[in-house]
Amino acid sequence: MKRISCALILFFLCSAGASQISAADHLKMADTNCLQKKYGKALENYNTAINLGISDAETYFKRGLVQFYLKNDKKALEDYNRSLEIQEGTYEVYYRRGLANYYLKDYKAALEDFNKSISLKSEYANSYAFRGAVFLALEKNQECVNDETTALWYDAQNIFAYYYRGRAYYNLKDNLAAIADLSSALGIKQSPDYYYHRALAKHEVKDFKGAIKDAGQAIQMKPDFYSAYLQRGISRTGEGDNENAIKDLSRAIALRPDQASALHYRGLAKKSKGDISGACEDLRKARELGFLKSGEELERINCISNAAK
Repeated sequence: MKRISCALILFFLCSAGASQISAADHLKMADTNCLQKKYGKALENYNTAINLGISDAETYFKRGLVQFYLKNDKKALEDYNRSLEIQEGTYEVYYRRGLANYYLKDYKAALEDFNKSISLKSEYANSYAFRGAVFLALEKNQECVNDETTALWYDAQNIFAYYYRGRAYYNLKDNLAAIADLSSALGIKQSPDYYYHRALAKHEVKDFKGAIKDAGQAIQMKPDFYSAYLQRGISRTGEGDNENAIKDLSRAIALRPDQASALHYRGLAKKSKGDISGACEDLRKARELGFLKSGEELERINCISNAAK
């Protein structure tokens, strides 16, 4: 019994020592995995390090970053809050918390965080870029343009600033400026969202071929991109290519049967092809889903009279 007791004591002593070393080791491994973008493993290491007693502000902040990269925005926000409870944060902590709040659509909190980040480091371009994104979400388009312009003053290659400013210009109906900004964003990095939004602007200036090409690029990069199929279908009706427009809009309907827009525009394409019965059917469904323009179009082509025939 004496030998067993001694052995147990030694075991617990060694375990205690190993735990302290393990916490530090896990922290180092977490940092390494994070740098290598192995975020799942990094999260496990940070969790273990924290469970073993490491509880400083920087560790919570780093775990918040990993949660953000894993798209666990609520968890990221919790870690950033914990970090700020322990210690006053730098511009980056407030910027990162602002991002989490932005993606969680808590725009008031996001604005406060980006304002704080800017007050701590006025030349940090991304804080302006994403404060501009918040303004865009709040439909304050000119404020968005102002912030994105400031971001580009500090960082002429800021892809977020070009993207969000391009979208704001589109909302302000300055489509040529929108196309220029989205082209600049695409010159830095290709993205289905950038192509899609440029397609919208090109359609508005009646560059239907360009809009069709951009929407096609978006679809190639993201095959289930409902909005890109919808836009390509609409732009094809502008080109008079109703047959292919119907194919695109049918694909959009297959992806999102509850969305009225694709049904409405497919109805218009069918009307242009002379398929009045098919047009009326699509327009009725779109009206039932709440698309008011479909009701107007039903009256215009006199679907009730056509059904009676």
